[in-house]
Amino acid sequence: MSVQPKSIASSLYKRMLQYQFKKTIPPLVIEGFKRDANKLIKQDAQSAYDLLGVIASLENKRENVISNYKKAIGLGNDPYVYYNFAVSLNRVGEVSLSLENLKEGMKFIDPLNLDLLQRYHHAFMASLSINELLVINNKLAKLKSPEDNNLKLLTHFFNQNNFNLELIEKFIIKVGYIIYNNNLISAKRTYFEGNDNSLYMILNVESENISDIVNCNFDISDMKIEFEDEFNINLSNFIVSCEVMND
Repeated sequence: MSVQPKSIASSLYKRMLQYQFKKTIPPLVIEGFKRDANKLIKQDAQSAYDLLGVIASLENKRENVISNYKKAIGLGNDPYVYYNFAVSLNRVGEVSLSLENLKEGMKFIDPLNLDLLQRYHHAFMASLSINELLVINNKLAKLKSPEDNNLKLLTHFFNQNNFNLELIEKFIIKVGYIIYNNNLISAKRTYFEGNDNSLYMILNVESENISDIVNCNFDISDMKIEFEDEFNINLSNFIVSCEVMND
């Protein structure tokens, strides 16, 4: 039985990932990767150009990354290709373009594909600046220099909601991107550590239509997340209240 092109591409991709954090890669290794990727062009051109884009990012060759991925994306809207493109762009310092491709790729993700949603989540977070994330120790974050009235509002909000890190991670991955894809929230997220040492999140709502937010209800396994508009900060930005309820 012959080995399928997708299987060959997957194997080559895994081999390349071993070098993603190395400062220098032996030229013979790079040439070997290119040779193997080029062999796939006749069988699976999209995977081949996808791989060549990753290789270009390992070489820190921005133009080659972009040219190969333009060819790959031109052959079909595969969310995995958009993901690889975004990661490769981030690797060569093209953060803004990386975010654009993540947002475009979100349009083609199966909401039930949790593995891919997880990958997009990590890539998206990696592309945002420290100031946007306010990340502390890569796990918990605190609000910095908020206005007094907002701080009181936030404190009340977080004290009324008993979240834990696992639930908020599920919220970000499973729900956040779906709403983001519908242009209801922006990319900017602020994290806040609650009194129970859990992680909370404020979403900047782009829509001025309150009903857009209130009507966004999602069932996630054994919990239901509802959005409320009661924590109004100004005319266009709201803290989205996430209420977790067991069935």
